[in-house]
Amino acid sequence: MTKLLKLFFITIIIFNNIAFAKETGFYIGAEGGIVEPVVSKFRHKHSNTEIILKKSSMYSGEIGYIIYPQIAIEFSATYQPKYRLHYVLPQQNLSNGLTIPKTPGNTTVLSNIYAKSYL
Repeated sequence: MTKLLKLFFITIIIFNNIAFAKETGFYIGAEGGIVEPVVSKFRHKHSNTEIILKKSSMYSGEIGYIIYPQIAIEFSATYQPKYRLHYVLPQQNLSNGLTIPKTPGNTTVLSNIYAKSYL
């Protein structure tokens, strides 16, 4: 829960109609910030690979339509361009007597989230 509380968002939302207005209409919004993973370190059961996730920047946008006061349909998209992943592959002993040593590595994972909401 504390990891979720560490989420930091700088939010800019542009509304042409707010949720409490008596009129219907479209709205758009944009967000940007830094996301820290809920679980930063774990181990794969079968391969015994240690995996570490690191924080990422994020950009998000949404567009919606207010049908009735406090009732809306919204589409949102989130883009995380640099979700870093560090892994350590354990030592492997092959059947022919050769040994593959412990191997660390880094990579970047692309994460996109799309959501359609009925509020």
